Amino acid sequence: MQIDKLKMLTAASLSVLLLAACIPETTDDEDDASTGGDTDTNTEENFCRTETVTTTIVPEVTLTDVDDTEPNDTSAQAQVISINSTISGYLSGNAVGVPGTDFDDYYILSVVEGQVIDIQFEFNQGTTNHIYLKNGDDFVVDDTSGDNVKKINFTVPAGMTELTIFLTADYGSGDYTLTVKTPAEPVEVTNTQTLECYGDMTGHVSDAISGARLANTTINLRAGLDVKVGDIAETGSTNAQGEYVFSNVEAGDYTVEVVLAGYSTAYKNVSIEGLSTLSQYLAIAPALPEGQMRLVLTWGASPRDLDSHLLVPNGASTEHLYYANKSVDGASLDLDDASAYGPETITITNVKTGTYTYYIYAYSGGSNFRFSNSDVEVSLYDDTGLIAQMTPPEGVGYQWNVLTYNGTLTVVNTIE
Repeated sequence: MQIDKLKMLTAASLSVLLLAACIPETTDDEDDASTGGDTDTNTEENFCRTETVTTTIVPEVTLTDVDDTEPNDTSAQAQVISINSTISGYLSGNAVGVPGTDFDDYYILSVVEGQVIDIQFEFNQGTTNHIYLKNGDDFVVDDTSGDNVKKINFTVPAGMTELTIFLTADYGSGDYTLTVKTPAEPVEVTNTQTLECYGDMTGHVSDAISGARLANTTINLRAGLDVKVGDIAETGSTNAQGEYVFSNVEAGDYTVEVVLAGYSTAYKNVSIEGLSTLSQYLAIAPALPEGQMRLVLTWGASPRDLDSHLLVPNGASTEHLYYANKSVDGASLDLDDASAYGPETITITNVKTGTYTYYIYAYSGGSNFRFSNSDVEVSLYDDTGLIAQMTPPEGVGYQWNVLTYNGTLTVVNTIE
């Protein structure tokens, strides 16, 4: 590494480190691996339960309302209508002692050979009415039944270009409705719904100061991001080797909580995908005494090496705490990681007057490194627990300026 890799450190003790990443066990060629949560398809232990439903629907036909306002009592006066129309009219036939005044109505519409037309004629109950279909002067269909609702399904024969609909009231008077439409063909609609979708999360928990695996550590999952209180969706613990497994967890976003007596509680946002296994390294650090602060840096599988840099105030000057100078007055680099994922942990044992500057240098990332693609996160702790968690902004560069601290925390959050 080089001294020109400067970065700012917030004077805060980062006591718990959650290191999130999909972590292969091999260490070769990891600089080219993607960072964050890589996933492996596992259809045997993880599954999405889906349901496919096929429904037959009849599309709705939009009808145009038409009033019988024209004199249409003869074939020559037939009112022109269009397909997919609903016509409202009135007929008056003879009744006992009352002669009819409007026996017949005629309508005409353009048609084409092979066209299928649904026709419905609805008149008052208790009246006698008829409907006829005509091709010119020729009657082609009639319904003189006693039903007050008459339905005809008609296919236009060869040579026919106009269809005349003739309505007549033999007895009784009243309003009627004539509907002329193209029948809608039933359509089968297939809809596949994901009812439940599950994935796995595995990994281990380590001590952010020593790097040792931690057994009997409780891990809780809460639904949603940055959800640190409330209902716990899943809970588990590490085995003797510090490893944990969550199987068949409903896919979604979760806040991971890591709890162990004597350690500061840590949190990490994760996303579990269905049919996949997320490998997630987690780290926590011992709780701090009053007056101390801690910074913990974690990242993904690439780059192999990110470095923490802290400029520590020392009277009128500053001291540079980093991999080549791991101890200065009042602060130490407790753990330096050069093989991906982290953690890198800095503890400030004596918070001095002045400004602390903390930054991260991409030692093996290059000048065009994109921090935001590498699951990089910095957590800041003091004796009360977690103070802040910071993730880098978009942009490319070799250095992420994280924060300054002079009694007040200032999140700088810039890339250069």
